[in-house]
Amino acid sequence: MVNLYARALLCKGNKVLLLRRCNLDFGNGLYSLCGGRVEQYETARQAIMREVYEEVHLSIPEPVFELVHLIFPTWQHRLTMNQLNMMIYDFLR
Repeated sequence: MVNLYARALLCKGNKVLLLRRCNLDFGNGLYSLCGGRVEQYETARQAIMREVYEEVHLSIPEPVFELVHLIFPTWQHRLTMNQLNMMIYDFLR
C-alpha cells in the first residue's frame, strides 16, 4: 500500500502561511505547510481542502488549488505509471 500526502502552499502576495508543529512526536517545533495524508476514499484535491480546513479553518474553493509538484519519497513503494496517472487525474478532476 502506498501512502499519499498532500501539502498546500498558501500564498498571499509575497507571504507564505507556515504552521509551527507543537506537541508532536515528529518535527516538534519545526515549521510545516498545511496538509496531511490522502485518505483511501478521497482525491488529493479533496484531501488538501479537508486538511487546510482542519488545520487553519480556511474554506478555499476547489478551483483555486492547482497541482504544482509531485514528490515520491524513496522509502515508499514505487508507483506504476498507471497509478501515477490516476493520482494526477483524480487531482485534476
